[in-house]
Amino acid sequence: MESITKERAHKSVKTHFKTLTTTPYALPVLPTLSFNQRGMVAGAALLNKNHIRLNASLLEKHPTYFYNQVIPHELAHLAVYYHFGRVKPHGKEWKTVMTKVYALPPHRCHNLPAEDTSIRTFPYQCDCRQIQLSIRRHNKVIRGKATYTCNTCGTPLTYLCDE
Repeated sequence: MESITKERAHKSVKTHFKTLTTTPYALPVLPTLSFNQRGMVAGAALLNKNHIRLNASLLEKHPTYFYNQVIPHELAHLAVYYHFGRVKPHGKEWKTVMTKVYALPPHRCHNLPAEDTSIRTFPYQCDCRQIQLSIRRHNKVIRGKATYTCNTCGTPLTYLCDE
């Protein structure tokens, strides 16, 4: 990844952190930042470590979205954890920080194209459509550790073997 993109991400963290300092949701210390988030996840807040992980692949392809959406999203998680402890990840406290502090819609998921992550997916079928599961979820199914159902029709997902 270009160092300019990383530098701008660090600058964005500082800018959005500074915004927090003028509110009741201020953090005492600037969070650290790394670029090792993988898969389809844009970013993650490591609450106990005051740390944000960003997906370098997605950041490189969509830097403005990261600077304006993902970074404030993750900072909001850190601020909520610092002030309220463990609460629902995208609950009312987080929504308040997103809307009142950052004036952003409280979207819990990004809408970036999944194909940007260049990861393998596996085809599953329910009663109404075909769904692609990530390798992580697929492996859980194969090991018998998880089963998934369709959010639309509620039927269990069945793996369509690659032949």
